[in-house]
Amino acid sequence: MPLVLQNPSGQTVYLAVLVHSVGCGPTNRWRKVGWYAIPNGRSFTVIRDDLRPFVQLMAWFASWWQDGPSWHGTGNQWYRVSNGIFDQCYDDNTNCDAQYNFQNLNFNQSYGITVTLLAPGQQEQPGQFQVATVLPPRRRPGG
Repeated sequence: MPLVLQNPSGQTVYLAVLVHSVGCGPTNRWRKVGWYAIPNGRSFTVIRDDLRPFVQLMAWFASWWQDGPSWHGTGNQWYRVSNGIFDQCYDDNTNCDAQYNFQNLNFNQSYGITVTLLAPGQQEQPGQFQVATVLPPRRRPGG
């Protein structure tokens, strides 16, 4: 079972991730990639395979573009990214014109994980979570 993000939030969600990558380094083996558009009612598979062989941690940030709510971290996971499309090693800040507070997701040796992005005010179900705050409007990827 893979790592999947579901979007029943009522609007398109834009996702950025930080994942382990042996192609980056030599000291920092993390890659930042975004923005994945997840239309309302759809899901996005971040990792297609059994999660157990992977490094057991990743970070992610997601937001609505115009209405402001975001799913973000609560600590010190501020990463520099682009407001446009990006796919680069963590230490490469080329065209990184924004900084967002990502949240960690620990796989905990799970075979698969599904994260459901609930809209503000939606009832949380067991195993689902929601974090929201208001952000200023951002440009759409490529715009």
